[in-house]
Amino acid sequence: YFDTAKYHPILLASRINTAAFITVLKLHPTNFFFFLFIRQTRIRRATENEFPGNSIPTFRSNPEARKRLDKLVKQLANSCSIEEVNFGEEGIRSHTMSVLNERRRMVTLGYNYE
Repeated sequence: YFDTAKYHPILLASRINTAAFITVLKLHPTNFFFFLFIRQTRIRRATENEFPGNSIPTFRSNPEARKRLDKLVKQLANSCSIEEVNFGEEGIRSHTMSVLNERRRMVTLGYNYE
């Protein structure tokens, strides 16, 4: 049980309402979401540097691209993971895939990343 008046309203409205998340939030009550945003921004920029341009690879049928993705995730895990809220390698991989899927969607709509 925790006092809801002490915590950020995004926490209360989100699906992530675990004890570990609250523990991390207690460590940084005003800056936690800022820290998460900064780490996600680092992941997005590293992803854009690793896979530049309009030809965004698919990973199911391309083992070379899968190796590049795994290497990127392991490299980012040291500086961008937050294990207390399960934002480790799998969270970084998921966020990287979201960035690439969004870029792929924008390319199909006509946006040019080159």
